[in-house]
Amino acid sequence: MQAIVHHAIYHRFGWGKASNYRTIPLCHTHHADPHHGVHGLNAEAFEAMYGFTEQELIEETQRALSDHVPENERVYQ
Repeated sequence: MQAIVHHAIYHRFGWGKASNYRTIPLCHTHHADPHHGVHGLNAEAFEAMYGFTEQELIEETQRALSDHVPENERVYQ
């Protein structure tokens, strides 16, 4: 299955693409689908549907790729 790189959006009103090191690999459905995707749902609905936040997914991705993420880009302890 092909992955789409999702850049977390930060700041008020959803502007400001995050660093390339703060991304999540997602399939098309979980990235863009209006009823299931991170872009189709608001943050609260996404968390309610899947049981974790976008930030938690970023941290899990970074843990999995820790040998490849620069020290200054790490967000977990």
